[in-house]
Amino acid sequence: GQSRPRLVHRLDKNTSGLLLVARTVSSARQLTEAFREQKISKSYLALVIGDPGDRGICDAAVRRGAEKGHEKMVVDEIDGQPAQTRFLRLEKSAGLSLMALQPVTGRTHQLRIHMAHLDSPILGDGKYGAPAQNGFSGKLHLHAQFMRLPDGNVVSAPLCGASAPHFTNALQVLSWDEAVPDGMPRFSAKKK
Repeated sequence: GQSRPRLVHRLDKNTSGLLLVARTVSSARQLTEAFREQKISKSYLALVIGDPGDRGICDAAVRRGAEKGHEKMVVDEIDGQPAQTRFLRLEKSAGLSLMALQPVTGRTHQLRIHMAHLDSPILGDGKYGAPAQNGFSGKLHLHAQFMRLPDGNVVSAPLCGASAPHFTNALQVLSWDEAVPDGMPRFSAKKK
């Protein structure tokens, strides 16, 4: 019979891009397991303030912060949960960098806190130290662009005016449209 679609992974409410939905309970279970076993890889596009470097890995452990009512995560190498993000710089100038980010683990706010930890918070991320600046939008400049499924197929959500007008506008202003990858980027394993 018909079963209702199930969301297999979440995006932060301010993030645009790809969502994976399963049609059946069993496929949802399989996909959730594949995420847990890191058999599904994702690639995000982010516009950050500063420059975290040309490529590398951030593996700062994270945990939920202590403030009541604030879903803010903090880096905590002693009590935090392991977290790992691979990154690749696509373009930089004028104190901004366009990054491709690959979360190896899936912690809450992981990409946002890791970029902030590398002194390169994501543009529009007031929670992690990067409110609007230079006439750019105060919305989060983070887009889930690619996902490689366990069978090797890659699905994508193009960055476009309909899904993320503030992000596409920023790239036009910076003349960085050409820097947006049209395939899943290759992330090297160099430690940062």
